[in-house]
Amino acid sequence: MGLFAQIEAFLLTFLLGMIAGLIFHYYQSTIHKLRIGRYVLYLMDFILWMIMIIVIAAALFLINQGEIRVYVFIALVAGGAVYYKCLAQYMQQPILFLGKATASVFQAIFSGLAKPLVLANSWLRDQCKKWKRPPPVDDD
Repeated sequence: MGLFAQIEAFLLTFLLGMIAGLIFHYYQSTIHKLRIGRYVLYLMDFILWMIMIIVIAAALFLINQGEIRVYVFIALVAGGAVYYKCLAQYMQQPILFLGKATASVFQAIFSGLAKPLVLANSWLRDQCKKWKRPPPVDDD
C-alpha cells in the first residue's frame, strides 16, 4: 500500500470516526428523551454497538480492503474526538430536534402497539371473572 493510499485511508477513516461520533451523539439525545429503564437501555446499547461494529467493519473493508493498522484506530478515535470537541456544539440543536422527533415516533409506535394488548388483557380478566364460580354453599 503506497503512501497516497495510506493517507487516503487515514482521512476516510477519520471521516468515519466523525460519522460514528455523530451517530453516538444522536443516540444519546434520543435515549435522553425516551427516559427508558435500565435493562432496556442495556439492550439498546448492545444493539447499537453491534450495529456500529458492523457498519465500521464494512466501511473499513471498503476503505482499505480490511487491513487493520494502528493508524486506522488512531484515525477512528481522532475523528470521534474531533467531532465531540469541535463539531458537537454546532450540531447540538439539530441533533436534539432529531432525537426528540425520534423519541416521539418510538413512543407513538409503542403506545399504538401497547393499547391493543392492554385492551386484550382487560377483556381476558373480565372473562376470567365471569367464569369463576361462587363457592358452594355449606348447608350444615
